[in-house]
Amino acid sequence: MKVEIPAKIACVVKAAPLPQLYEEAKKAIAECARLDECAGWADKAAAIASRQADDLELETCAHGIRDRAIRRCGELLRGFDARGGDRSKNVTPLPFAPRSRHMVAQEAGLSEHKARTAVNIAAIPEAEFEAAVESKRPPGTTLLSQWNKLHPRERVRSVTKSSLAEISRSVFAGRALEGMFEFEKSVTACGLDVVVEILRGHTRQLERVRRGIGLAFRLNSALDKAGLRGHAMLRPLNF
Repeated sequence: MKVEIPAKIACVVKAAPLPQLYEEAKKAIAECARLDECAGWADKAAAIASRQADDLELETCAHGIRDRAIRRCGELLRGFDARGGDRSKNVTPLPFAPRSRHMVAQEAGLSEHKARTAVNIAAIPEAEFEAAVESKRPPGTTLLSQWNKLHPRERVRSVTKSSLAEISRSVFAGRALEGMFEFEKSVTACGLDVVVEILRGHTRQLERVRRGIGLAFRLNSALDKAGLRGHAMLRPLNF
């Protein structure tokens, strides 16, 4: 289902600086009452992020908008019965029966996986979600969907500077892992020769790649020290 961004927001997108655009988008998403419209926001933001790898500010803004849109999808879905009633083939749903969460998600074009991800993200305590999304590198939806499992908490937990700092470190660690997983997937699909060719003549990007390779060696050593068996090819040679 194609969903258009509201006209007043579209005007802001064309003319406003990024901070103003981000605030306008946050407000529009928070007030969004239609599941398909929220899903549209998330899809558009994801598309923008995927095309803006060289513009860190715009990419970060797009990630934040996507995370908020998916969380809003989850907030709307949580207003419906998750049990979904009797789904057996021999039972015909009553015409006046309330719609289930599964039905509402299907009507909005959300797969079961996307709906479950949205509901999980909506369950993150607001303070923790805000700290994660407003960080310099907002986490992806895969990490956010597992947030409560990765950050078990007591029944009542106060938010302190220390806990927010811990959350921030976890966010960066999760993004690092997501980046490595995405790197492996993308390079397998395109081949290393294509990556090398793209880097020719791009001094800044090449220097960042070199730093990334150095970090990979350091991570491998850390895995070995932790008893997690790093990759043998990345171990220093002993002559």
